[in-house]
Amino acid sequence: MTFIHKPIATQQCTRCFGTWGIGQFHKRGTVSRGENVYILREKVCIGCKQNDRDADKSNDPFVSKAKSTIAFHAKRLGLSVEVFRRYYGWDLARVAYKMRHDYTNTCDYCRRLYSAMGNGFADITLDIIDRSRPPYFDSNVKPCCRTCNTEKSTMTPDEWAERLIFWREYEVWQRNPEFGHLPGQQRLF
Repeated sequence: MTFIHKPIATQQCTRCFGTWGIGQFHKRGTVSRGENVYILREKVCIGCKQNDRDADKSNDPFVSKAKSTIAFHAKRLGLSVEVFRRYYGWDLARVAYKMRHDYTNTCDYCRRLYSAMGNGFADITLDIIDRSRPPYFDSNVKPCCRTCNTEKSTMTPDEWAERLIFWREYEVWQRNPEFGHLPGQQRLF
């Protein structure tokens, strides 16, 4: 049996200048020319991209978290990161600052300390308050914990408002159970 060696298509990384197989460059999209379809590839290899991500995390984990959050919301709207950031005001430094500041405090919804949640930076997320409005960073975004953000996304606004009222009553009841709301009694609020 004879094996025929097919040459592997290669590309040079613009960052490390190494020449690698094209499989080591992320796909960027496709372009059609007549009957031919060409796959467009990133210009930076996956090794250099991983090094960039690792450097971001070690320098300031909130910048890394802000970048991934911005990319997620941009993709959800079908926009490039640059267009999303510019149009909706998601300035990287501002988003990272807001997440860093709020992480030292509590979730705006359940009022629990992020530091006590146990999952590190994964616990803080940015909630688009009203999905029927554009996600402008300064007016329609609020930091909250992943648990609240996930629960809120499955509820109607009225159900979510009722849940927040319950949490406030529950907090009062935990401090003073004899004065709290019990079924059949009048609410505190």
